Amino acid sequence: MSRLGARIAALALGLLCGGACRPARPPQQLTPLAQRPIEVLLLGTFHFAQVDTLTYDVLRAPRAAEVSQVVDALVEWAPDKVFLEWQPEFNQALADSLLLLHRRDGALARRNEVYQLGVRTAARLGHPRTYLIDHPGRFGALRARTVEVAQQLQQEHILDGGAPFTYRGFYEQVDSDALRLSQSLPAFLRYLNSPAYRVADHAGYISRYPRIGFVATDLSDTAGVNRAGAELVADWYRRNVMIFGKALRWMDFRERRVVIVIGAGHVPILRHLFESHGGFRVVEVASVIRAP
Repeated sequence: MSRLGARIAALALGLLCGGACRPARPPQQLTPLAQRPIEVLLLGTFHFAQVDTLTYDVLRAPRAAEVSQVVDALVEWAPDKVFLEWQPEFNQALADSLLLLHRRDGALARRNEVYQLGVRTAARLGHPRTYLIDHPGRFGALRARTVEVAQQLQQEHILDGGAPFTYRGFYEQVDSDALRLSQSLPAFLRYLNSPAYRVADHAGYISRYPRIGFVATDLSDTAGVNRAGAELVADWYRRNVMIFGKALRWMDFRERRVVIVIGAGHVPILRHLFESHGGFRVVEVASVIRAP
C-alpha cells in the first residue's frame, strides 16, 4: 500500500471509530488449568444387558474374562473419577450401594456396563463412589414425529439414506450382533471408539434428520412441521450438553484423569465439548485398551 493509501485508510478508521479504536489485544491466556489439562477417556460402549444373553453373556466365559481385561486396563490407567450413564436424580443411591456391596460380597450377578465396567473399576481403585451423569431426552417421541413428517412430505428417501449426501447409522448398515460376536470385547470396544466409527455413526444423525421438513417462509406452520427433524437433532445435542454439564459439576478440577463409560453414540458430541473446553485432553481408547 502506498503512503497516501495508508494515510487514507488510517483517516477512514479514525472517522469510523471516533478515536475509540485501540490496537487489537492478544487473546486472553487460558487459565493455569489448561497448562495441565485433565485427561478424559470417553469409553463408548454398547449396553451389556440389552443383548441376547444366550449368545453374549458377560457373566459367563469367555466374555466374563474379557470384561476383566477391560477393567484391568482401566485400573492400570488409574482415573481419579468414574462417570457412568445413569441418571443421578434416580440412581445415585443405587450406584453407591452397588459399590458397597461389591466391596463386601465380591462380584455381583449384574450384566450392565455400569456395574461391570464402572463399579468394578471404581472398587479396584478405592474410589468412594461412582458419579452418574446421564440426562433424559425425547429421542423416541421426536424420532416418531420425524418419521411421520417424512411420510407426510414424501421424504422417506432421506431417512432411508437414499438421498444425496445422507448416511445411514452404523446399526442400520451392519449386523452389529454378528460383528460383536466375531471378536473379543476389548477389540469391539476399540472398534466402537475408532475415529472411523465415530464419524460414520454421527453422520447417521446429522446428515438425515435435519433435512426432514421444509424452510418456512411465514408463520403459518404453528405445529412446527417445517423443523421436525432439526428438533430431533437439537434434543440429542441438548441431552449431551446436559451430560457434559453434570460431569463438570461433579468435578473439583484437581483430577488428573477421568473416565466416562457411556453409549458410543454420545461420544462424538461429548468429545467436541471436552476438546472445546480448553482444560481437557481426550485420550484415545485404543491407547488404554490395547490390542494383545
